[in-house]
Amino acid sequence: MAASLPGRALREPRLLHFVAGRPARFWDRNCLTLAGGTLEPLESIALHLAQTGIARLLTLFPAQRYSASDIEEYNRLTALEYDGIRDFLILHYKATARDGSQFWHQCRDLEVPDALRTRLELFRNCGRLALTDAEHFGHDSWLTVLLGQGVEPRNYDPLADVLEDEEVTTACARMRLAIRAAVDTLPTHREFLAAHCAASAVEPL
Repeated sequence: MAASLPGRALREPRLLHFVAGRPARFWDRNCLTLAGGTLEPLESIALHLAQTGIARLLTLFPAQRYSASDIEEYNRLTALEYDGIRDFLILHYKATARDGSQFWHQCRDLEVPDALRTRLELFRNCGRLALTDAEHFGHDSWLTVLLGQGVEPRNYDPLADVLEDEEVTTACARMRLAIRAAVDTLPTHREFLAAHCAASAVEPL
């Protein structure tokens, strides 16, 4: 593929080798690991995980020099956060409709974690998303991947019947106007690139 790209290569590609996973314990005695796992090199979440790790430490900072219960709660909550991110990333591969290679066939046949399987079954059944307040990826992100890759509910959430059709239509119209008003204030992609990312000559290394 590199041979078909225009221009000459500036250097040999640097390959990133990593083992996906997370620590069994993020807080062990007096040692704390922040952003200690590598889940997916294309998803930049290390800084977020460091920030939430610090915030969680401040929340659970022990009243005494050592508190086993605070440490266990910190590890439990951090593991849940990592596992939620892991499931969201796996979803991209599990729900793919891509074809043409054995790799994508294997992705669709993946055995997924129980939590992700439950979420998929719940969504396929009635369009519900079972997310916690501490999830890194919210409803919008999950819906974008699920619907964008063709995972659609077989039925709808009965709570939708609580609202009248006219209320829903009015609410959607207001949302459309708000989105359009926000978009109209933004530059086009071409204008943004011209203003902030103008190409410059690349010096050979």
